[in-house]
Amino acid sequence: MAKKAKEILNYISGWHFDHDQRIRVNDIHGEKIELSHTKRFHNCLYLLAGLSPCARNLMDWLGEEMNDKNIVYHTEDSRKAFNDFIAMITNDKVRYADQTIKQAWGELSASGLLIKQGSRSAFLVHPKYFFNGEQNKRIERIVAKLIFDNSGIDNFKVLTNKKLGL
Repeated sequence: MAKKAKEILNYISGWHFDHDQRIRVNDIHGEKIELSHTKRFHNCLYLLAGLSPCARNLMDWLGEEMNDKNIVYHTEDSRKAFNDFIAMITNDKVRYADQTIKQAWGELSASGLLIKQGSRSAFLVHPKYFFNGEQNKRIERIVAKLIFDNSGIDNFKVLTNKKLGL
């Protein structure tokens, strides 16, 4: 997981009088915000709509956890981290069985949102649907994926001279 960039934004949240009650003083507060981001593209909405609640939550979490190459890892530790995160943000109202999380990984893989990589636990979050970098890098990765998927397939039919009427 890449380190998430944060920044503190200072803003005026109100005001009060100084100790002599003569001068109005601004109350300044800071809010920590995330600068890192993952883009979700509209063409994945139809895929997300059909997912189980666990798979949808997992996909959102993976979008935040993927590294700069869109790679995520399906391990016992990652499943536990996901489950702990869900429990934390829901005040322990939602917790998933490990088998449910495993099934959600399968669901995401079957939908095409995750693509199995060479190692047993590595998956690519499909850059067609989610990406956390610059647009030109996303396009390069999509083209590379398309070329890889079509490797060995002749997409162009060679017509004989007879069929061309020559």
